[in-house]
Amino acid sequence: MTAVQPDGCPIINAFKSNKDYVEPIEKPQTIAKSLAIRDPADGIYALEVIRKSGGSAESATDQEILDATKLLAKTEGISAEPAGDVAVAVLKKLVEAGQIPTDEEVYVALQEAGSRP
Repeated sequence: MTAVQPDGCPIINAFKSNKDYVEPIEKPQTIAKSLAIRDPADGIYALEVIRKSGGSAESATDQEILDATKLLAKTEGISAEPAGDVAVAVLKKLVEAGQIPTDEEVYVALQEAGSRP
């Protein structure tokens, strides 16, 4: 399992700093507003799940999110909500870094912009 958030968000910061707690961030600054949560209520549990699964955590910059938005539109004809674009941006980053093989089958669940589950 890989957890994703925009740069500067608390769960990823805690994971990368190897902390057992999540420090609130006064005003997370990102275009993915639905993920800009100052103090996630279940942050400590998210850290636990990531670690118990042997997973990782990675963030995406606003520019990487915008690039993912364009990539999805161009390759799939999908206009996703920016929070979904974070997952695509991180997936792209991990593939380019060689952390996910290019022939690996990966699933990313997205919600299209303006749709409801």
